[in-house]
Amino acid sequence: MLKKLQKIGLILFFYLLSVKGLYAIEYFSDEFNFKDAGKWTYLSNEGQILFNTGVMDLTSSAYYFPYVTNSAGSALKDFNEAYFEFRFNYKDIDFMGNGIGIGYTGQNGYPYYQFSIWNDSTSGPVLQYQDDDTTLGGKCDYANGLKKISLLGKVFENTWHIFRIEKLGSSYVVKLDSNIILSTGINQCIPINLLMGNPLSGGRPWWTKLSIDYVSAGGFEDNTINKVIILPGLGASWNPVAMLSGSTSPIFGWTMTPFVKNYELLISGLESNGLVKNQDFFVWNYDWRKPLEQIVNDFNNYVSSLNLTADEKINLVGHSLGGVVARVWTQDNPLRVEQTITLGSPHYGSLKAYEAWNGAKISDSVDIASIALNVFMQLQKKNFDTTVQTLRNYAPIVFDLSPTFTFLKRNGLNVTTNSSQYLVSKNNLVSTIGDKLLTIDGIGVGTKEWINLGERSLFDKVLGIWEEGRPLSYLNGVGDGTVLKKSALIAEADQEEFNSSHGEIVDKSVNMILNRLDLGVTVNQNISYPQKQVVYYLGSPATMSVNCGENPIQDIDGWVMITDKDLSSCQVNLTGKDGGGTYHLVSGDGQSWNYFEGEINDGETKNVDINEIENRWMMLKKSAMAIGATNLILPIDQKNIVISIDEYLKFRRISKVFKNSEEIIDNLNFILNRGSYSATEINKIYLKAKASKSLVETNLRLLARSGKVPSYSASINYEQANNLMKEGKNYGANYLANKLYEIVWK
Repeated sequence: MLKKLQKIGLILFFYLLSVKGLYAIEYFSDEFNFKDAGKWTYLSNEGQILFNTGVMDLTSSAYYFPYVTNSAGSALKDFNEAYFEFRFNYKDIDFMGNGIGIGYTGQNGYPYYQFSIWNDSTSGPVLQYQDDDTTLGGKCDYANGLKKISLLGKVFENTWHIFRIEKLGSSYVVKLDSNIILSTGINQCIPINLLMGNPLSGGRPWWTKLSIDYVSAGGFEDNTINKVIILPGLGASWNPVAMLSGSTSPIFGWTMTPFVKNYELLISGLESNGLVKNQDFFVWNYDWRKPLEQIVNDFNNYVSSLNLTADEKINLVGHSLGGVVARVWTQDNPLRVEQTITLGSPHYGSLKAYEAWNGAKISDSVDIASIALNVFMQLQKKNFDTTVQTLRNYAPIVFDLSPTFTFLKRNGLNVTTNSSQYLVSKNNLVSTIGDKLLTIDGIGVGTKEWINLGERSLFDKVLGIWEEGRPLSYLNGVGDGTVLKKSALIAEADQEEFNSSHGEIVDKSVNMILNRLDLGVTVNQNISYPQKQVVYYLGSPATMSVNCGENPIQDIDGWVMITDKDLSSCQVNLTGKDGGGTYHLVSGDGQSWNYFEGEINDGETKNVDINEIENRWMMLKKSAMAIGATNLILPIDQKNIVISIDEYLKFRRISKVFKNSEEIIDNLNFILNRGSYSATEINKIYLKAKASKSLVETNLRLLARSGKVPSYSASINYEQANNLMKEGKNYGANYLANKLYEIVWK
């Protein structure tokens, strides 16, 4: 009956705590009705361990005394707030002593008591304890010895008492029969064992007898849910006005890019566990084009806008760039974060970012970041002479994600390059949050790890590209196709790994994330991932539907994504709205990207085939007029295309105007290729272009010997010709490349 009343008192105490947002967990207890080898390790040591009507008696008439401690599988748990309680009775006090308490079991069963009641007839009842600040050199092996408080005057012999230790953060309060007998300092050790008895041999066989009625241990946990914030990766957020204008004004609101589905399973998992969006968890969409430091500041402003209380902690889950932002913000605000989980995040950079920043080499793959960057570049590249200029002006984040590790070689020797000093400085201090951090990487997809460089040409120097040298070849390492394992994992953090591509890593790891967040309900991860997609984006006053031979698909906020189709099989239809105006259409299929614009009236319907010559001519004319190339011949006639090419190249040679040049070259290339050419003609122009390139490079070497540098005009002609030649034996591309090589020195 007494035990039941005591338990009722504990329940009432737990209830009062729960009102404050805490609830108690009794994770270890025994009323000693029988010997339970699953909970305890029993060492009789020639003595006796007896169980009698719910009481465990420890006695001995030999030179040793019994010793009982919880088993290895029942180690005490580390709660921020916890309790440990014994009800005990020294029925007969004699010369040799023993005790009860918490602490550690060392080698050979030696007990390291952190807090214990000890009793014998020589020194009387005492509280033995440690009170060492572990941050100031204190050790949990109690090398500094035990301190003692005399409990003489207490009635101990054949009297029941309750010994209770309460953990409050990193300090302790010790009570005897509800009276406080010790309050420790902070930064105390964390015990792992309950200890009863004495494993050491005695000088005499006269032992104090010890009885234990029950032992109980529990913790208090906050039943309020820590807020969860999901930070998507580069390209997973979109604002059509900002992307079309290039503005980074904070007035623009960003939402999830409509085609991005990579976070839906995680969101579903959170909701399955009872979390409510925009109440218990949030998805932060942001302007990913900005420098990393500005993005971190934007996230800080976002967290402030949530109006969380000062003691509310946050769980952060970040994918790719979002994980880097989450990790850096955690370093700046460690007390605000419970834990941060990063998924395929380039903490130490990515080679893809280096190639894009130094040579505008943006992957044509259908991952989120590549699609977003390619669409954005198509919308903005008319504002600058080269794609490199466009990217550096509008997307400085790309530089901040360039590798901070060594990844360049020339002639077998390592080559250094500039890295984001902001990211480097944060990486140098990442160990400060290692205990809050879980980094997850994907493997199984070839990922560039090394670039072998050749020499940088004089043309490259004039254009300010490939500063360390032009890439010649690559060596792959272990990664997810975008981020290397060694960049995604942080040594000081917890680490996990999945066979996964960069885009799949969120779905592949979702149940691990839920478990890490202490959420019990998991989700079905049986998801397929498309390997081929056609992408359409419309930034304009119109709506779009795309028909690839089946049912038309209507755009969602300007986006249409179609799996397992080719651009050539799809038809685009537009309907003007909001007064009409200029529409901007971007399409791509993982192999090439196209940009097209035109006029549409409010309510007008228009069939747009970017593959039609008429549409290409109209776009060519508009681009030519925009830069003053009024002599460009523009009849809708295939026979005039060669004359038009000559006229345009003549114009840019004289005027030195290169804006819109990539757009014009793309359209001239397309129109020229609509003709019918034999394999012989294609090969002939290809060889001619190669010969022209060789002549240009010979003249370049002669120029270098004289100490001169080529003009900007010559350099941009050469670079554009090289980009065209990369398309292989394509008549239009090689014809244009040959023409550009021919006018390099004119």
